[in-house]
Amino acid sequence: MINSSYFASAWFITIFTNSIKNSTQVADSIEDAQVSEPLLQLWDYFLVGGWKAILKMGLFVLRDSSGELLQLSFEEILNEITEKPKGILAPALNDNGDATEESKEPQ
Repeated sequence: MINSSYFASAWFITIFTNSIKNSTQVADSIEDAQVSEPLLQLWDYFLVGGWKAILKMGLFVLRDSSGELLQLSFEEILNEITEKPKGILAPALNDNGDATEESKEPQ
């Protein structure tokens, strides 16, 4: 059984800022890091709606991944749940700061 404290604590404590970790590692400095539009929209919703926004995002990540998660081992589930928000909120950016084609969400 997987306890939500294994993964959700990081989501709620950091307000999903841990999702920009990959993009800041690529940047030369923190000032060069680019925050994605979906993450900015989540933060806006958080400022307007409060913690409900962060909880809804957490539930979305779990619901969106539920089919995959049921077929994985314990360690794979924790890895997938930890990495999933990064793929949603911090898609790969090209040199212009735009999301690359493979990281864009379908319209």
